[in-house]
Amino acid sequence: MTDKYLVDTSIWIESLKRNGDINIQQWMKKALLEERVVITPIIKIEILSGAISEKQFFELKEELDSLTILDNKPELWEKTAYLNFILRRKGFNVPLTDVLISTWALIYDCVLVHQDRHYEMIKEIERNLKTLNFLT
Repeated sequence: MTDKYLVDTSIWIESLKRNGDINIQQWMKKALLEERVVITPIIKIEILSGAISEKQFFELKEELDSLTILDNKPELWEKTAYLNFILRRKGFNVPLTDVLISTWALIYDCVLVHQDRHYEMIKEIERNLKTLNFLT
């Protein structure tokens, strides 16, 4: 089975920049063409909120609407709360949205693609989290 990629907002932003990282842009283009990219509602909100014009908002919305959106399974919220609890007990202060996105990746067995150090912190505690890290 081919892995699905849950692409974090940090990668979407870089791939959409005119002068963005060429490696990220090429990877993203390939992953989209292979139809391996999935999205969550929170990532969709973050991307659309960053649109620079109404025209771009609706262009992005059309592209994002073509992707598989991961549902809010009932266990999502409890697993997110527990993972956040464990992270805090271990001394990791991670934004709740990053914990939520990580939990989506875990529940749906996706590779979380990012360039955000918080996800690697989460991975230190939650070893089942699969990531593709574009941090330099």
